[in-house]
Amino acid sequence: SSISPQPSSTPGESQQTLDGRAGRINMTEGMAKVSRLPDISRLTALLTNIGPSLQAQPRPQGRELEPVATARSLAAICDPMQNMRADGAILRRVEAANDIQLPDHSALLRGYVILTEDCAVGQASERIDLTIEGPDYLIGIEIKIGAREGQQQLPRYNATLAARALSRGLTGGGLKHSLIFLAPRKPSVAEIPFASWHDVAEAARSSAKDTPTFFAQLLGAFADHVERF
Repeated sequence: SSISPQPSSTPGESQQTLDGRAGRINMTEGMAKVSRLPDISRLTALLTNIGPSLQAQPRPQGRELEPVATARSLAAICDPMQNMRADGAILRRVEAANDIQLPDHSALLRGYVILTEDCAVGQASERIDLTIEGPDYLIGIEIKIGAREGQQQLPRYNATLAARALSRGLTGGGLKHSLIFLAPRKPSVAEIPFASWHDVAEAARSSAKDTPTFFAQLLGAFADHVERF
């Protein structure tokens, strides 16, 4: 019997060839793509060099989680995308207690970005619990529940916030910055504005009066929770 000749390959057809030295060569539409096996020794050296910088920060445990969770809850009730908007009521109470000027209602309505655990200048050691940044202002809130201030913590955070504010702003002139200490007791640094958890609880309750029922219940629950701090 005769054997029919196989048709020759044309440039447009797909082929696959394995080269044991270079890895797999895929021929598709006439284009060759070579994927080589990684150089294990070079990869090991790279990971050895950068490994320490990739290690995760220690995760908070037990009661250490409470300030983190509370900061996130506070951010939620102040989030401009939500319907609770307790931001204005909280800032007004801080203003009254410290005789300072913070962004007013119209400034807040222009929008802002709110972040928790914000490394304001990229250093994990200078992580501020909550920041609120608008077009011409930057507010940092350092939260304490059971813990006390760290050594020179508030002066460091204030300097960090000032450095961040100086680098921002639509006109390049920087932002007006304020650091607020939210805690059961006043800070050791008299120049840092203070807010008590009672202030925040009362602000949340006053905001609940002007919000839909579901959000009012959330604000009320938040107020009951933080007032015990």
